[in-house]
Amino acid sequence: MFRQISRSTRGCPHARYGCWGSDGSGWAGLTRLGRRLDRGEGHRDAAERLLAAQCDLRLGVVAEALTEAARYAQRGMKVWAIPYDYANANSEGPSVSLGVPYFTWGPAYVRNIRAAMNGTWSSHFEWNGPDWANINNPNKSAVGFNKGSVLSPAAAAGVDRFVSELAQGLNLWKGPINLQDGTPYLTAGQTATEQQIWYLPKLLQGMQGQSVSK
Repeated sequence: MFRQISRSTRGCPHARYGCWGSDGSGWAGLTRLGRRLDRGEGHRDAAERLLAAQCDLRLGVVAEALTEAARYAQRGMKVWAIPYDYANANSEGPSVSLGVPYFTWGPAYVRNIRAAMNGTWSSHFEWNGPDWANINNPNKSAVGFNKGSVLSPAAAAGVDRFVSELAQGLNLWKGPINLQDGTPYLTAGQTATEQQIWYLPKLLQGMQGQSVSK
């Protein structure tokens, strides 16, 4: 069986919503919707709950990240959203979308289809990353980011710097890193394995929200 997972899904086994407090106090909440949905709360319910809590930045993984933010913006609330996965998502809410990280499956499919046609294909696992020369190259990159029109020039430049640092080897998964309850997860200088990232047991220290279902 062929399976592909893009690098930017690391540490995200469940859908998450986050918000930045409008008073500048930081993250006001982080909801792991993979857990919440089991308890009857839908994406829109979570979106409305966070927006009602006076969050002015929403991070989401489904369309509601934009549709709900746009609805609140029409009421005069200062709010933005960062959607997920759909490359053209910015067009769904151009007045509130800061940008969208997305995946491009084409390059991997082409490689594997060609291998099958040549008789060289075999079952394997792929974890494909971006093409650092141009992360938005649809023919080579598995991961991209399209900036929204409302992203400020300064913030856009910051995104470019961050991408450049990642391309040069910046690893955000390097210890010391603790879990939400203070339990050490990575010691000083330790780099997380792909398994440690993918199967992250709890939220990390500094994040607010429910790590496990009750």
